[in-house]
Amino acid sequence: MNDIATKYLGARFRLHGRDRKTGLDCLGLSLLVAREYGHELPDVALDYERDVPDGTDFEAYLRQAESHLEPIHPSRAEPGDIVAFDTRRLGIANHFGVVVGGGLAITTFENSGAVLVNLKPWRNRTKGIFRVVKPDPTNTDR
Repeated sequence: MNDIATKYLGARFRLHGRDRKTGLDCLGLSLLVAREYGHELPDVALDYERDVPDGTDFEAYLRQAESHLEPIHPSRAEPGDIVAFDTRRLGIANHFGVVVGGGLAITTFENSGAVLVNLKPWRNRTKGIFRVVKPDPTNTDR
């Protein structure tokens, strides 16, 4: 199991939380774990109420993830990869977690804080798996 991610197990839930001690939400947890791997991701301010389809932007979360992360096939998932879920069965991504290995991911839920989840039952509701890649310092296009 991945020690980097699992050290956050038991952290309490806090909406928009970005600190292990005061609480985390799913995006805060994903950002902290990515940083532990040495990857700096922008802390984008997602409108958490927009995860319910309103006819304007169904995949705001996925677009944000795709703009900063490399989409990968689920069979290539490894510890530290970010997984996007559809927790409301609406067909859109509205939740994030971090793969820890062994078919498990760590994520946060309002009623339980940071917990491990088995990815197998979420297979049909996984909207994407993404790898944090370090920018190529020789690439001046970014």
